[in-house]
Amino acid sequence: MANWGTLFSTVSQAEILRALSHHADPIGLRQAARLADVHPHSAELALSSLVEAGMVKRKRRGSRALYHLNRNHPHAEVLMPVFEASERGFIKMRSRSLNRTARRILPLLNRANKIRAHARRSKDEAR
Repeated sequence: MANWGTLFSTVSQAEILRALSHHADPIGLRQAARLADVHPHSAELALSSLVEAGMVKRKRRGSRALYHLNRNHPHAEVLMPVFEASERGFIKMRSRSLNRTARRILPLLNRANKIRAHARRSKDEAR
């Protein structure tokens, strides 16, 4: 599983995740770039990394690649409320501020993941 630093290693990745979080249906590369307000090449690189990390799923429709957020990814349960709060204005996030905010919470999220993993291992050992 990708760590949080991988998911937010660029502003483009953070913005692409934010844009995809608001679309239940898969969207194309150009639409994702437009919604995220990033250059299409930056969107392509970001989507490639996010697909590799498992946070975004890619499907083909003819010759066209469509992308959607993998809402079953363990990190999605944390990201979705953050993006929803951002859209509602509770958290002010755009471009670099989203990246900075994500980087501040990375140590906390990584620690939470380690605690969950330890709890799962302990539970498995108890069986």
